[in-house]
Amino acid sequence: YAMLTKEEIAQAEAWFLQGNQAFSENNIDVALNFYQQAAVLRPDSGLVWQNIAACYQAQGQIASAIDALDMAVKRNPHAYDARLSLAQAYLAHYQLGKAQLQFFSLLQVPEY
Repeated sequence: YAMLTKEEIAQAEAWFLQGNQAFSENNIDVALNFYQQAAVLRPDSGLVWQNIAACYQAQGQIASAIDALDMAVKRNPHAYDARLSLAQAYLAHYQLGKAQLQFFSLLQVPEY
């Protein structure tokens, strides 16, 4: 993706923070909308994808949450919490083989 301007970076950050505020107030649909807007500008952000996944999980949309968590892990392979959430989501969705692989991969994540 192309380099972002300072304004676009600031806009993505603002949407992310507005998403966090809405999520904290349990306005999940509003939060998801803000996070998705942030993801358009910052598709490389693992944290944005993790928060999108949290919204989907709160809505009971496990398959969509798994997709978003997969994006988060691809963006940041060392994100322990994203991998753990992905493993748990696979487990909740009875995809045991994939869950096992993610749990095993947690052993490979370096500690910081």
